[in-house]
Amino acid sequence: MNIQITRFWKIYLICYAVLMVILFLAPALDLLEPLNKNQIIMMIFVPVSFFVMGILPFKLPTKILVGLILGTVAGFIVGPDIVIFTPIGSIFLRLIFMVIVPLVFSSLFVGTQSLGDIRTMGRIGFRTVAFYGLYTIVGAAIGLMLANGFTPGEGLPEDAQQQLMANYGDTAQDKASKVVKPSFLETLVNIVPKNIFTGISSDPPNMLQLVFFAICMGVAITLIPGMEEKKKLVVNFFEGIFEIMLKIINVVIEIAPYAVFVLIADAVGQFGFDLLFLLAKYTGITLGGLFILWVTYIPLSYFCTNLNIFGFIRGVWPVMTIAFSTSSSAASLPVMMETCTKRLGVSQRIANFMLPLSITINMNGSALYQATSAVFIAQVYGIPLTLVDQIVIVLIATLSAIGAPGVPGASFMMLVVVLTQIGIPIEGVALVLGVERILDMSRTTVNIMGDSTAAAIIAHWEGELDPPPELLKK
Repeated sequence: MNIQITRFWKIYLICYAVLMVILFLAPALDLLEPLNKNQIIMMIFVPVSFFVMGILPFKLPTKILVGLILGTVAGFIVGPDIVIFTPIGSIFLRLIFMVIVPLVFSSLFVGTQSLGDIRTMGRIGFRTVAFYGLYTIVGAAIGLMLANGFTPGEGLPEDAQQQLMANYGDTAQDKASKVVKPSFLETLVNIVPKNIFTGISSDPPNMLQLVFFAICMGVAITLIPGMEEKKKLVVNFFEGIFEIMLKIINVVIEIAPYAVFVLIADAVGQFGFDLLFLLAKYTGITLGGLFILWVTYIPLSYFCTNLNIFGFIRGVWPVMTIAFSTSSSAASLPVMMETCTKRLGVSQRIANFMLPLSITINMNGSALYQATSAVFIAQVYGIPLTLVDQIVIVLIATLSAIGAPGVPGASFMMLVVVLTQIGIPIEGVALVLGVERILDMSRTTVNIMGDSTAAAIIAHWEGELDPPPELLKK
């Protein structure tokens, strides 16, 4: 292992040494309060971990994995005090979100117009939406079957329920009060923006409106007869925007290992493992369902493409680590586009068209989570669910997953919509809020796995999948 310490890390070590001298001498001079045990451990473990990640001669995906492991250890041994480092993770996410709107718009516009004639566009579009829709229903159905079969909400100790409600009741109510429950028709109408600038300036941006407008522009430019030079100018402009956004992402992604470290450390430090044990059955069933759904993509990719199993998993590994650590489909989009085109061999036009769509309409892991959680909460409250209620759960979970913003916690917000549709008290969301972060990371990983699988399969069907030789079936 050839370790080289660059000038940056030498300066980092000098600054760190000066900081430690100040922190340990200042209390003796009555300039600062003495550090407690946890703070001392934190001030040693975290900077040293950053240094180790920085000098390791590993590729980025491996460094991200190291960040996950070290961050988990940091959160466990330091506890809630680790929150002081979370601005690093927040800055990373903001840098990613900063380019999401121009990246999605430019890639969808370029991808749509590159499909050429309307018949090709319609065929790929139909296959894409059909794949996403069917798999989202499959995800919700798996969640229902597991929740009914293992009944995670029955037998939960009353003191555990009261503790969860006491700890998270206020937070749950605050989140639930911010949820606006549109009807199905309103959802359809709201896809069409009255003012596209209002849609993209909201926080989070209305991705369905952005997708709709970008596709409309892509279709419209293909329908304009002649004017090839002017059309090429417009396309070149948005291709340039797309390349610039990717370059920004390539620079930002270099801090991913450190952002992953603090995001994971914060989750473990805030909630610890006690709460996870209280909800072990529910958490295990939900994670088990997500794993089952994740596993189904492996044979699907094998039989529907020319990729081998280990090659496919190795190809999508980088984007899975980003999805797991950030809990955000939107934040994972740039890395997923890079992964699908450079590592799996998906054509640029398929990736540009499908993947921005996927972060708004392909939420199969989220649908499974919503179905499992709704049944779990109903069981805790002793509310029987009829067959009709469960069918409604599948439909509402599928529809609410479509168009949910690809940001951390979005599926939790949509869970409130599912609960209100079947008459379960929304206060019940407090029961799952404690393990929300872990489940959010896991379902986002499954969502991203589904997006990448769909892109590879449809690219193969269209004759536009050209993977590296080492990923091909033998």
